[in-house]
Amino acid sequence: ADVATLEAPAKIAMAREAERAALAIDPRINNSGGASFGPPLRAWQAAIAAAEEEATRLGLSEVRVAVRGVDPAQQGDPAVVALLIGNPPWARFVAPAAAGEPALLLKAGQPSLYLWTLPGDEALARRGELVWQGQMATGLPPARLYRLPPVAEIDLDITWLPQPAQFDAGLALIAYAFPPPGALTPRVTLVWQVLTPPEEARQRDLTLFNHIYDQTGARVAQADGFALLSRDWWPGDVVVQPYEIDLPAGEYRWQTGIYSRSDGGRAALLDGGDAFTLPPLLWP
Repeated sequence: ADVATLEAPAKIAMAREAERAALAIDPRINNSGGASFGPPLRAWQAAIAAAEEEATRLGLSEVRVAVRGVDPAQQGDPAVVALLIGNPPWARFVAPAAAGEPALLLKAGQPSLYLWTLPGDEALARRGELVWQGQMATGLPPARLYRLPPVAEIDLDITWLPQPAQFDAGLALIAYAFPPPGALTPRVTLVWQVLTPPEEARQRDLTLFNHIYDQTGARVAQADGFALLSRDWWPGDVVVQPYEIDLPAGEYRWQTGIYSRSDGGRAALLDGGDAFTLPPLLWP
């Protein structure tokens, strides 16, 4: 699909949402901004200008964006970013984790540029370089611009699968990480690579499921979700997706797969079945 274009209804919705958001942050009304109003327009303009300048310097056509929301057609902050940014660079909206470690959107052969306007950027600070920072509004976190190296150059402490688990939705599980010894939280990280998604991936609102079974075969926990909307899966994307689940001590079987939020149907593994089983998980 042509990433440079949006369908007409999406364009109209995005423009309307951006108009509403722009009114909410109009500097004539809200010169200083604040937690109740959101950042003033000039703060967004400064952050976008810094991101565009750094993307040009690095020769990148994408900027990862972590703001309040991921859908420019439905949510104010993404709409403002999509309206202001140059296209290229394209804004890639990444959903942060509700708690704990955030997901990361990386590339295999080139660095990634992150514009982060939320709390909880410690993972980026550990793994990347802070190249710009600017105040957004009183009571809100600053905007920070990080450069992250290619995925092969980041110490993710992951176990690579001998063979990727490829699904017919154009997504492949390539690595995973279980909690290290002494960890306080049962966090499992899955690393996915986008191959060539079919058009239906954009239409069916695909996401991930994770089912956790105990030694009796009973399902004891579930964690769904993915940091990228499936309509924004680009070939070459590598998504480092953590999940945190409360589990009592024991041995577990972790199964993961892809399903549609619109119709409930599952993607199929090219090797058969519709769920991939990781090696046994021992906790703690």
